Amino acid sequence: MPHYMTEHCEILRNLFIFLDILLYNGIILYKPVFVFLQDNMGGGWFRYMPVVGFESLRGEIPKLTENFAGIGTREIKDNGIEAIKKVFETNFGVYGVTG
Repeated sequence: MPHYMTEHCEILRNLFIFLDILLYNGIILYKPVFVFLQDNMGGGWFRYMPVVGFESLRGEIPKLTENFAGIGTREIKDNGIEAIKKVFETNFGVYGVTG
């Protein structure tokens, strides 16, 4: 395998380990874990609850604490950008995203 591919695979592996640890810690410590599904047909915000699993917020905006962590995507769609703007406006009174 060429060196650049080995390096790229190592970066991806470390990223997946980081995401796994972040989600695991959020779930194991009973912290709310919110996910925005960018699907045009049935997307929206979902919350992970330890006993229930994932459930739809049915149009509600996630309530964030002052110390929150966020993870994004390289392929954000218009509905994803709008969702993030609404989260920042609802929780902090500002638009935290430019796009």
